Amino acid sequence: MPQRRLSFIGLNPRPLFARSAVVIAALAAFTMCAVAPCTAIAVPVRAQAEPPSADEVVAKVRAALGIQQLSGAKGVKLFAKGSYLGSPTETTLAVDAAGRFARSVQGPIDMVWSFDAKDLWTRDLGGEVYRVLAGDRRDAIFNAYALSGFFFSPAAKRSYTLAPGADSESTSLLISGESTPEPIRVEIDPSTWLPRAYRVVEGGNPRAIEIAEWREQTGLRVPARATLSADSVSDPYEVVRVEIVDRVPDEAFARPAAGVAHATFDPAIPAIVGVERAPTGHLLVKAAINGQDCGWFIFDTGAGINCVSKAVAERLSLQPIGSVPARGVGGVTHSPLFRPESLGVGPMTLHDGLLMQLDLSFLTLPLGREIGGVVGFGFLMRSVAEVDMGHATIALHDPSAYTLDAGEWSGVEITDRVPAVRASFDQGEGLFRLDTGANTALTFHAPTVERMKLLDGRTTTDTMLGGVGGAIKAKAGTLEWFTIGGQRLEKLAATFALENKGAFANPDIDGNIGAGILRNFKLVFDYPHQRMAFIKH
Repeated sequence: MPQRRLSFIGLNPRPLFARSAVVIAALAAFTMCAVAPCTAIAVPVRAQAEPPSADEVVAKVRAALGIQQLSGAKGVKLFAKGSYLGSPTETTLAVDAAGRFARSVQGPIDMVWSFDAKDLWTRDLGGEVYRVLAGDRRDAIFNAYALSGFFFSPAAKRSYTLAPGADSESTSLLISGESTPEPIRVEIDPSTWLPRAYRVVEGGNPRAIEIAEWREQTGLRVPARATLSADSVSDPYEVVRVEIVDRVPDEAFARPAAGVAHATFDPAIPAIVGVERAPTGHLLVKAAINGQDCGWFIFDTGAGINCVSKAVAERLSLQPIGSVPARGVGGVTHSPLFRPESLGVGPMTLHDGLLMQLDLSFLTLPLGREIGGVVGFGFLMRSVAEVDMGHATIALHDPSAYTLDAGEWSGVEITDRVPAVRASFDQGEGLFRLDTGANTALTFHAPTVERMKLLDGRTTTDTMLGGVGGAIKAKAGTLEWFTIGGQRLEKLAATFALENKGAFANPDIDGNIGAGILRNFKLVFDYPHQRMAFIKH
């Protein structure tokens, strides 16, 4: 029987936001006969019309959209209503002729994106502000450019190719650009030359904007009613007002201000937090919600949001303010969101932060105790955390007053609300997430295993990767060497995901570094400044 390895990575919310031409009727030659005598009458065959080229289709779509209205310094502002994470919302989207945009979602849970044509920033659902990269960046651009029509602006600098239509009554284009791993498919109505839908699939995760109705304002057509779908969640979108403006102010595209959630540090409480090491190697800390002791929480840099168990949420009578799809190892689960007054660990208290409910009962047996929740991204984005997996110690510091006393800072990327760093190994190099909540050493994502042919010629055994959402098949083997933070590790155990689903299907990340490697270092995470330090024992 294959071995099952526990990995609690990926407690990450993922919020939202064909034939090559029209069917051509061909006339066949036919004969007409009188009864007697019969005379054949030849009817000339009408030549089939050539299907339009990709350039011709793009020109027709641009004309139908009136995209030429976005020229010079002009911009469009869209005011819409709909829902987000299960709650009613109001949305504002401003896009200018250069493709810069600002999008905000207002409701019980707010989000903001701002793009200056180079850097994309977000104030995330938990109020955290950071630069958006990889798949999250593409998702934000996908929504803004589809809803405004900017995908078809010459300034978008995209390439277009014809593709088979979804049915006999549609034409499809594939749009590529912005380092897109997979092209965006646009289904076009040939009777109007307006898009019916925009679709893209990355890492097995489909995302779509399906358009039901259009609205015209000063010659520019934008979707009036649409459905935005991602991670098995569909949200309605309805435009209530459109404005063509001479100019969108530059400050609209700047880094957003922080949200309502904030942290305080009690100087009377030591920075070093009480820690217990679970039988699996996970580090556990005591946490309090609204001042009430809630037991042991996993301290997990791979968790994209702070979490609370269903049992604790019910005991505290926490009231949900929405729901969110959470992507784990086995796929997507849908969970309630709460906003308690406080979540405290050691000297640090997070005020008005988000908590996502998860059924954590499956952790009781392997961890040897009931688990009340997970301390993750929402906490780490407001602190400097010193984590020593080898000696089972954690210290939480105020980022405004922290000084690194050893080692050097290295840049860290935030992808899917999880830190990632560059590393090299015996078959190349890649970008790897750092996950103190995974008790494995190193796990390669399925797309990387396939792309780099990591199993070819390698001795492996069958295993399983288990976590939130279920389990997936994998192989276990050994790397000759692996280098991270300037340190080289020899003969390193590694796991290779085989199924292109869940958290290990992300094509932007090559793998996941767990406690098996991280215990060799004292780690200093400074998420607020997107940097960290590896200090070798």
